[in-house]
Amino acid sequence: MRLQIYLKKQEAFWRRNVDHIILTH
Repeated sequence: MRLQIYLKKQEAFWRRNVDHIILTH
C-alpha cells in the first residue's frame, strides 16, 4: 500500500506548510 505512505507524507507536508502560513500571517 504505497498510497498510504504517500498520503502520510503529503499530510505531514501540508500540516507543516499550514503552520508556517498561520505563523507568518
